Amino acid sequence: MKKPLKLFRKREKIYERGQAMILIAGGFVMLAAFIGLTIDAGILFSHMGHLRRAVDTAALSAANQFREGQDLTDIENSAKELIVLNMPHVDLDTGTTEVEIFTCASDYTLCPPSGDPPRKLVRVVARTQVDFAFMPIVGIENYTITADAVSEAASLDLILVIDTSPSMSYDAFCGDGDDDDGDGVADDGCASGPGQVGPNPDDFYRDQEECVLAGECHPFEEVRQAAIDLMDNVYFPYDRVALVTFDQVAALQLDLTYCSQTFYGDSDAQKQCVIDELDDMEIIPDPDPATFCTDWASTGDPRGCMSTNSAGGLLIAGNEFGYNGRDEAVWIVIFLSDGVANAGNSTSPPSLPEDWVCPAATWRTADNPEGPYCNDGVASTRHTTASADYDADDYARDRADFVGCLDADAPVQYCATPGQGAVVFAVGLGDRMTSYSVSHHVPALDPDLGEQLLRYIANVGFDGDPANDPCDSVASGLSCGNYFYAATGADVAPIFEAIASRIFTRLTH
Repeated sequence: MKKPLKLFRKREKIYERGQAMILIAGGFVMLAAFIGLTIDAGILFSHMGHLRRAVDTAALSAANQFREGQDLTDIENSAKELIVLNMPHVDLDTGTTEVEIFTCASDYTLCPPSGDPPRKLVRVVARTQVDFAFMPIVGIENYTITADAVSEAASLDLILVIDTSPSMSYDAFCGDGDDDDGDGVADDGCASGPGQVGPNPDDFYRDQEECVLAGECHPFEEVRQAAIDLMDNVYFPYDRVALVTFDQVAALQLDLTYCSQTFYGDSDAQKQCVIDELDDMEIIPDPDPATFCTDWASTGDPRGCMSTNSAGGLLIAGNEFGYNGRDEAVWIVIFLSDGVANAGNSTSPPSLPEDWVCPAATWRTADNPEGPYCNDGVASTRHTTASADYDADDYARDRADFVGCLDADAPVQYCATPGQGAVVFAVGLGDRMTSYSVSHHVPALDPDLGEQLLRYIANVGFDGDPANDPCDSVASGLSCGNYFYAATGADVAPIFEAIASRIFTRLTH
């Protein structure tokens, strides 16, 4: 009885060892399968990350092409180039990777609701085939992954704020046979002409009424043409343009909505609408003392006599964004002036002397016979509205804050009072930006008074932070940050081109 029992137990141990080997072998198979699955999953997620980044980049590139008015083929080619650049291993010719481009014309979900202005939205969809390393063992050779991104070339709400004061006709020259200063004698005060007649030599500036009729107000004509040429960089109907002019007072010549209305038809008609308004823009002659500044001769009160109302131009631009600005658009102001801020009206239209911002300390007196008037001549002073010395320069800086300081919803607020958060570019034109003198022979306390104001305007409009000045320590007469210096009218066109090139795009999701 005992011998058969021992034999049974030996056989039982042999069977147990066989089962363990089967379990261990199965474990190795499962471990190999797990490792293979992990590796293939890593390959899959790695490709998904590469594809996502490639599609995001391609969407931004496509939006840039859309902004420039390229057709769908060019947009698609641009997107494909970026896909290949970011994923060199893909081959668009084999059919394993596909790229599709959609705009409102081909995808209704990219179209705005009826009645809303169009938006420059582009969707990029890419699909690529990922080959596995281990999954083919179980019959799964590959898997197709998809990524998409919608990019928007930021639509622009662009406001041109242009100086139309009499000084914008300063670029005259002697010997041309023109009565530039309007004193009845041509070329007086020139080396080749008669002696000077009147308070100014003939080449000081052109008589505005004469040069407007002749279309020869310089550098104003160069500014006008640069603004017209800028319209080639504006993508109608997605972008919109408004025009503000300022001289003694400021005026809204064209609001953001007018030329974009559907009754103008296609984009070419909308563009021409803006150009027509620019063609109609004119320099305004000097204020008439008989109607605007009746106390100038008797008391030296300059209120209503000055002609560069920078604050008024900025105020109207800021209000236009408030009335007609689109939340999804980038708000941009291009502000151009050739002179010092010497006018400002606290009510519109001004009807009383008290409506003008012009402290008594800046009036014409025995102690201040030459001015500057309505401006204390010192750029470093900054008075509050409660101060008796609050002048036209202070008023212009306050209005610059209104336009450029970040709005109330910004995560960080750098200004004491929120503003519209617009991007502001300022263009200072001519040597009076850097070497201003009163009565054209008596230096102001700060000769670069005009440039310092425009640099402040551009600084606030750079990032909404007046304390972060990209022009700090930059010499006078040089461009910096969002400020551009134009020595002559011929320099304005390339400056406007440079501003147009800085329009940016953003990825929406």
